[in-house]
Order: sequence, then structure tokens, then C-alpha cells
Amino acid sequence: MDVARSSVRLGAAKVSIVYRRRKADMTALREEVESAEAEGCDILELMAPVKIEKDENDNAVGLWVQPQMISNVVNGRPAPKKANKEMLLIRSDVIIVAIGQGIKTEYFEVTGIPVKRGTFEAQDTGKVTTSEGIFAGGDCVTGPATVIRAIAAGKVAAANIDEYLGFHHVIETNIDIPRATHDDKLPCGRAEVPMRDAFDRRNDFEPVEKGFSCEEACHESGRCLRCDNFGFGSFRGGRQSRW
Repeated sequence: MDVARSSVRLGAAKVSIVYRRRKADMTALREEVESAEAEGCDILELMAPVKIEKDENDNAVGLWVQPQMISNVVNGRPAPKKANKEMLLIRSDVIIVAIGQGIKTEYFEVTGIPVKRGTFEAQDTGKVTTSEGIFAGGDCVTGPATVIRAIAAGKVAAANIDEYLGFHHVIETNIDIPRATHDDKLPCGRAEVPMRDAFDRRNDFEPVEKGFSCEEACHESGRCLRCDNFGFGSFRGGRQSRW
């Protein structure tokens, strides 16, 4: 989505996103997909890239795609399979490959770090499964996730590295953290951040969100998720042996 939307802003007359699954199965955030379409990007779903067509000067002139159809559910998502249709050529001036994000695991694998499906294998404590004195956390373990999960993994790893080095520091608080409860909370809708008009924002790289008003910010802060309680609990559980 970042590549497609940036291409629009850089002056591309037409931007098409080729995706081998359905749009509904995209791992991109729904808001990103909707924003990309609002800014003029086309999403060509159930089209699997096969090869790049080039001219006599080795310049890309098109992308051959194989139509797909939906199939059995694999790992929680309907998998695509080859449809009984001929390949299609999508004429193109520029083809950009943007198929996800990941880490360069091969440099770590040669040293014996266990890798599974492109991420390091680590325990809840952050300790890498088969390697003594090595800890890992964040997206390189879980895959793409939230910044909150990455911060929690960093805190857990830091505490256990401290234990591993023999310092045995105890982290404590001098205030009583009340237990989280929903008794005083009524179901409440979420205030969405207002966006700039798509026609305007597609012409620059300025922020696409306008931000909350004071009233909206107060509304959202009233929906507090109690990070003080649940974040603390995650940290304590990650240490396992002692707190």
C-alpha cells in the first residue's frame, strides 16, 4: 500500500496493485486498502504474477499474470489456486515488486540460530530456543505485529538478560495498581481520526490524517485499555521463573 500510494503522489497516471488472493484476505490494514482505492489505486485481486514482459532493450513493458480462484482454507485464510483461464498481460511502464517485509535470516542461520517460516524461534522469555545467551523479540519473532507487542517483548528480554548475567535485579513499584475491571465502563464506540480529502492528499506527502479534536481525544482517552495492568501482567508472565 505504501508503494502504490507513493506512486500516485509521484505522478503515475495509473497504479494497479496485483494480488494473488482476494482483497478481503489482504494482510494490509483495512483503512490502508480503502485509502489507496480512494486515492485512485486499482486492486486486481486473484491475479498471480508470473513473469515480466520486456522489449528488445530489456525495458519492462508489462506483467503476465495468471488468474486464480479461491480454494480451501489454509492457516485461517482461503488459499488461492490456479484458475482454468489463460494468462493475461498487464501493460506497464514501471513494475515495482513489493511483496511484504521480513528480516535477513540467512546471516543468523549460519551461526546456528533456529529460524522457522522466516522468523527466529524464541521462548516466551525471549531466549532463542537452542542458543545459549541469545535473546530475541519483536517482529523478528512474531512476524509483523503491533508496536505494543514489540515493546512488551523488549521488556521481557531485558529482564531475562539481566537474570542471565547474574544480576537478579528486582523491578518493583511503590504504588498499588488497582485491578482492571469493566464494572464502570459502558460499551462505547471508537472515534475515528478524520482524513484529508483523497483528491487533495494524493498530490502531496503531507499527513493524510487531521488528528483528533480536544473533544475526540478526551472521548478516546476514556476508553483506556489499562496498559498499566495488562502490560505489567504480560511482563511478569514473560519472566516465568520469578518476578
